[in-house]
Amino acid sequence: MYPVPLLSTPLSSNLTGALPLSVLQGRVRSGFLTVNETRRLVLLLGSDSHVCTVPLIGIWISDVSISHPLVWSMLLHFSHFPSLHKVNHNGSYLLLLTCRHDYQFLISI
Repeated sequence: MYPVPLLSTPLSSNLTGALPLSVLQGRVRSGFLTVNETRRLVLLLGSDSHVCTVPLIGIWISDVSISHPLVWSMLLHFSHFPSLHKVNHNGSYLLLLTCRHDYQFLISI
């Protein structure tokens, strides 16, 4: 399996920075994933206007473990929300979790 590069945007830079806004605010952030024409993952906030217009391949959530209730809530929301244009690969979607340990960026896919 090859790593999928992340498109550098203000949002992705914030999540991968030394001290992200979610850590400073003490709150979890989440959104949706798409892929651009250069095959880079693009992180979108749930409030982004592009969410309903681009093909979505999964969800991202910051600073939680896979057992966090928000992960399961977002997965259900993603799989059952009718107005989202999802790319379905035999029922599989991508889940990207960002976890902090001494402010290091780790990705679980």
